[in-house]
Amino acid sequence: GTWQNDEGATKCDACPRGSFCPRGASAPLPCKEGSHSSATNLQSAARCVPTDPGSFAPTGSTVQTACAAGTIAPMQSMSKCEQCSVGTWQNDEGATKCAGCPRGSFCPRGTVVPLSCEGGSFSNKTNLASATQCTVAAPGHFSQTASVEQRRCRPDTYNPDSGQSSDVACVSCSRNSTTNGRDGQTSISACICIPEFFEQNMSSKWDTGKIDCRPCIDVHETSTIAMTNCSAAGATLNRLPLLSGNWRQSASSRIVRACDDQSVCVGGDEPGDASCATGHSGPLCDLCKREPLYYGGRGNECKPCSEAGDPTMTIAVAISGTVSAFVMIVALGMFFKRRALRVLTDMVQVAASTSNKKTSVEAVEIAFAEECRTQATSKDMRLGRLLELAGRLGVKARILISLAQVLSQVATTYDITFPELYNDVLSTMGRVSVPIKFLPFGCIVPTLDNFMFDLVLQTATPLLLMLVLELINKVLKARNRRHSAGKPAGLIVADLLADINFFIGFIVYPSVSTAIFMFFMEETFDGPGEDGLTVMRYDRSIETASSLYTAFVPYALVMLVVYPIGLPLQYALLLFRNRDELRELRHMEMTIEAEFALAKLDAEAADGEEQVAEMMRKAEDAHDQRRAKYAALRAKLPTVLKKLTAGYELRCYWFEIFECGRKIALVCLPVFFSPGSSGQLILGLVICFLTSCMYCTFSPYENPADDVLASMAQLSIFFSLVASIVTNAYPDDPVMSTLLPLFLAVPISLMVHFEVKLLDKMKELTQPDDEGNVPHIGRAILYVRNMATKTIDVRNMATKTIDES
Repeated sequence: GTWQNDEGATKCDACPRGSFCPRGASAPLPCKEGSHSSATNLQSAARCVPTDPGSFAPTGSTVQTACAAGTIAPMQSMSKCEQCSVGTWQNDEGATKCAGCPRGSFCPRGTVVPLSCEGGSFSNKTNLASATQCTVAAPGHFSQTASVEQRRCRPDTYNPDSGQSSDVACVSCSRNSTTNGRDGQTSISACICIPEFFEQNMSSKWDTGKIDCRPCIDVHETSTIAMTNCSAAGATLNRLPLLSGNWRQSASSRIVRACDDQSVCVGGDEPGDASCATGHSGPLCDLCKREPLYYGGRGNECKPCSEAGDPTMTIAVAISGTVSAFVMIVALGMFFKRRALRVLTDMVQVAASTSNKKTSVEAVEIAFAEECRTQATSKDMRLGRLLELAGRLGVKARILISLAQVLSQVATTYDITFPELYNDVLSTMGRVSVPIKFLPFGCIVPTLDNFMFDLVLQTATPLLLMLVLELINKVLKARNRRHSAGKPAGLIVADLLADINFFIGFIVYPSVSTAIFMFFMEETFDGPGEDGLTVMRYDRSIETASSLYTAFVPYALVMLVVYPIGLPLQYALLLFRNRDELRELRHMEMTIEAEFALAKLDAEAADGEEQVAEMMRKAEDAHDQRRAKYAALRAKLPTVLKKLTAGYELRCYWFEIFECGRKIALVCLPVFFSPGSSGQLILGLVICFLTSCMYCTFSPYENPADDVLASMAQLSIFFSLVASIVTNAYPDDPVMSTLLPLFLAVPISLMVHFEVKLLDKMKELTQPDDEGNVPHIGRAILYVRNMATKTIDVRNMATKTIDES
């Protein structure tokens, strides 16, 4: 326990602390590492105290030292502390073990406090040794410092980069765009437009970082009509979903157009022909496909030629049917005209037998009066009454036909969208004009399935037919002049052909004139994203710059002179050549009415009821006799002139020319305005107003009921144009869907009201004569009535059977 290192020493020194001194030690020996001693005079190493766990002692230590944070002494006799291994840590002194590194952190060797994974990385594992073992946050995510997991970017945002440390890195989608509820999106492509919006430019977002979302209504041709189905998010310009009845030219078009025939446009998100019904193609699905071959189109349904049977036979049957109908009309016309001639001859003979001193005109006058007193046969009386009724109904029918001709063209000319029921009615009325597009010419020669061929058929066919009928008329009249004892049948046929000629001109004039004006209507597809193609409005397969269109311009100009200008001009020349007779008749007409009015005033001023009644009877008899004379003189006018002035008072003998101008002004002139434009509509309303003023001012018809009927027909046209303001915006408006058919029914109802005696007269025609025979016309009426009754009975029985089932 002592030591000394000097020679000649007399005593030993005490062994110091931290050392031990064996016997004879010349120097203190330190306690070994891992042991210590705070006492002196230790005699051996065994007397050094080993260190406790958690502490260490280097060589010669007097005390043990606790391990620092980040180190441990797991056992006794540790000469030094061990650092915590990688992935572990401890922050206490005198520790004997290290704890595992928690999630979201990493621990290098000797870690006192776990080091957090940096922002933009995370870890859900323990015992990480370094930062490189933290997982980098993926795109579409972010992670804050010490995160144990990455967090997804919220909906309507996206993050294209990895290693982001906060939600600030999540970029919000542009205005009116969304991720549709999806979170954790990694690209701007995840942002789609919200419902009722579409993405206009899909490529620009990569450059600008913004989604170009536009309201779907911006591409509607009419902003108040639903044309697209953008109810789901994600609509894009190249796949813009269309509602049925609408069309878009291409994937880049930024305008959706309403189809003329909504049934041929099926909609969907594919533009062009892919949105057309089977067999249809082209702009607004208005044309027919060529492979396989279809015919029709241009406002009509495209029908497969394979289902048309033999097209040559179909056309032949249609032509033969038309010829047969024409022959039947001629035969019936001859029958009735011969009977009418016989009635007139009989009446003249009766009149002549009553007064040999009367002139032939006076004989006719008396014949009319005597006929009214039943001096003719019962069959002739029936026919006479029938002819009288037909004359009255013919004027009213002409007014209603004119209404049908105009209204059937209004929707097309003014580009009006009417309610479905009213459209169907107008389509039915349009059949007053002879349709030709239903024949499958395109199945025989596909190149003929176009507007040019239809124009030639519509214009040349009636023109040739009228020329042939006029030629036959002239020949028959010439033969009659050469043969003084010529057959009456020749004159009857000539007169009948003149009637048919006038009727053909009356029927085809509006439709043919409209077709000619349609030739000059063009339509340009120059909306946003369209190719600027300019085509014919009524045949979109023909470009106005094409050689075909240019070649037909002279023909269209000639037909413009022949029909819209030529027919009224022909009427005007005819009236001019016969102006003296017309003026004389006009003077007679006005004199008759004036004298009758004066006679009635004189009668009303007479004394006593019997004298008043006698004078009124004489005034009425004199008026009837003068009217009979007037009618006889008017009957001597040329046939065409009689038809031209039929129903009109002769003070307005020119009114049929005004009618031609009215039809041209209403359905032809507006084609030079933009279809559906406010200017076009205003023009139509002004024309309606002015023509209504003409009707009210002149009251041109002999029968006041006809004036009322014509005015109501004008009101129907005016209301249809006014209603377009509502129906173009709201085609299914319930009020207009009800009012329009009602207004159309008013003229027809008035006709029935004015001719309510028609039913009684028809019933009279079905009664047997004195010999018990029912006339042919009566048998026909009874047959039609029986057939109608049977049809109604069958329908009622079928309805009852269905209800019971």
